[in-house]
Amino acid sequence: MIRLAALLAFAFLAVPAVAEPSFPCNPPRSPVEAYICTDDDLTAKDVDVAAAYRALFLLRDLQGKDELAYQQEAWRYERDNCGGNYRCLEDAYARRLQFLNEAIASVSPAGGSGDFVMTANAGIAGYNKLSGENYTADECKELCRVVSWCKTVDYDPAKRMCYAQPVSRADAPDAWRTGVPLEHYEFTAR
Repeated sequence: MIRLAALLAFAFLAVPAVAEPSFPCNPPRSPVEAYICTDDDLTAKDVDVAAAYRALFLLRDLQGKDELAYQQEAWRYERDNCGGNYRCLEDAYARRLQFLNEAIASVSPAGGSGDFVMTANAGIAGYNKLSGENYTADECKELCRVVSWCKTVDYDPAKRMCYAQPVSRADAPDAWRTGVPLEHYEFTAR
């Protein structure tokens, strides 16, 4: 199984060459974040960790989300203790990404491979099991790929909202809607 974070990182290749980290660079919140903002490699590592964190956050229940947020803050404190030490920051990002990848794999070990078929201006109503905002369509599809129950994703490009469902169009023909501002992606491997 290809890891979600690696696939999400692939999705970021479509972004401009200099991606923005998960925090503001102008002005940065700390000297460490100012340092990360000046280094493309550390910025890329921050983008990867942020993508994996967001994916895992979507997969967790309410209690798990609180725990994950606390762990992320603790990790930021550890990262910030590196100061301007590049090697320390690199190691902190590598450890955090490994932890997040392993946590994603433990939540959804099944994973899957396959393609998505997209139908424009369509979606399935009433079956959303998981939703999230500020996602790209590619991130939503990769989330569906690693969640064993996911068969389809509806994506609202205007709101950058992702809606994952355990049903396909064939499973819920009465819930199929057309003429809606969504992109419907059906995972063909499930």
